[in-house]
Amino acid sequence: MESPTRRRVRDFLAGALHCCYVPRRAWLTGAWPAPLQLPFIITHDRLRGTTMKRRSPAAPLLLPLVTFGIYTLVWHVKTKNEMNALGQKIPTAWLFILPIVSFWWLWKFAVGVEAVSGFSRNGAFWLLLLLGPIGAAVVQSQINGATVNEALLAPVAA
Repeated sequence: MESPTRRRVRDFLAGALHCCYVPRRAWLTGAWPAPLQLPFIITHDRLRGTTMKRRSPAAPLLLPLVTFGIYTLVWHVKTKNEMNALGQKIPTAWLFILPIVSFWWLWKFAVGVEAVSGFSRNGAFWLLLLLGPIGAAVVQSQINGATVNEALLAPVAA
């Protein structure tokens, strides 16, 4: 039985290292290095506010059906706040609900997605505009992929 303190430390390290919890048997068999022996430092939003949070692409795909579209707004606001923390300049999400201005806001959002994930701004804009929740799921998948790639390529601080 694992103690609550040990569990909290493990959960913090799993979040700080921006990876899933790796079972102990994977460490013992050598399939995964121990957390303190990793050759790189992975930044995470709980430590420095420098990466996007990984979310399931199923959330922006399925939750709008259950919440009658409200989760789409929630997803856009959460993702916008994380991109702004990374230095993007996406305006307030209140503009997203205005009829004509929402196109401009969605373009600024797509520009932020391109800067954070490398996914094309045109592709992100048209997916979000025309496909709604399906486009949001694709964009979230691209953000997740970029977060993993960034974490694997971060060099060790000297």
